[in-house]
Order: sequence, then C-alpha cells, then structure tokens
Amino acid sequence: MAGTFRLLALLRVRRIVEDRKKRDFGAAVMELTRARAAQQAEEDALRRAQDDYNECAVGAVGIEVLRLHEAFILKHRIELGYKQLQVRDAQREVESKREELMEATRQREVVDKLHEKFRRREEYERNRQEEKALAETAIGQYARRLRASSEGDGHE
Repeated sequence: MAGTFRLLALLRVRRIVEDRKKRDFGAAVMELTRARAAQQAEEDALRRAQDDYNECAVGAVGIEVLRLHEAFILKHRIELGYKQLQVRDAQREVESKREELMEATRQREVVDKLHEKFRRREEYERNRQEEKALAETAIGQYARRLRASSEGDGHE
C-alpha cells in the first residue's frame, strides 16, 4: 500500500504560511519595542524639561523665559501623547499578529497530525505485508520439511 500523502503540498504551504506569520509577529514585537523606547525617551525629555522649568521658576528669570519653558513642556506632553498612541497601536498589532500566528500554527498542526496518522498507517501496512511474507516463507519451509520427512519415512 505504498502511497503518497495527498496533502503534502498543503502541509508545505501551511508551514510556509506559519513561518511568514512568525516573521510578521517578530516584526510587530520589534516595532512595539521601538515604540516603547521612543515613549520612554519622550518621558525622560519631559521630565528634564519640567526640572529645567522648576529651576527657572525658583531663580530670577523673566516671565517670557518661563512661558517659553511652558511651551516646551506642552510640546513634550503632546509628543508623549502621540508616543503613547503609537505604543497602543503597536500592542494591538502584536496581539493581532499573535492571533494570526496561533491560527496558522493550528492549521499546520491539523495537517501535521493527518500526515503522522498517514505515516503510522503506512508503517502498519508495511509491517503487515512483511509479516505476511515471512509467514508465507515459514509455511513454505515447513511444508518442504514435512514433505522431506514424509518421503524419508516412506523409503525405510
């Protein structure tokens, strides 16, 4: 019963799709890491700007300088909000890619299980045929010995 697994091409395609989904997921994780780093950098810049403002507010600095610092802090807050949105978008993308990867893995595993079942069935069939051939050989040898011993008994 030496046959071929008819879904072998599908199995290859499922593995290719799963590999692509893994790469996409990895890229999404990298983007999330980059977005988090950018957010952290912006938080640090905002903290430094606020510290500078506090130092200027304590010193003898004009109102115009303080307003410039306030505008600078506002710019950092707006930028930080934008960075936070980028992180949220990246998190959603990672979750989406994770779901896609899980689905692709499930689909590949289904075909993998069918392939394994096919291989076990093929091996069982091959073993059965080998046992049958061995049994026929053994029966033939037994029959020859029986004939040889009966011919030997008949001549005495």
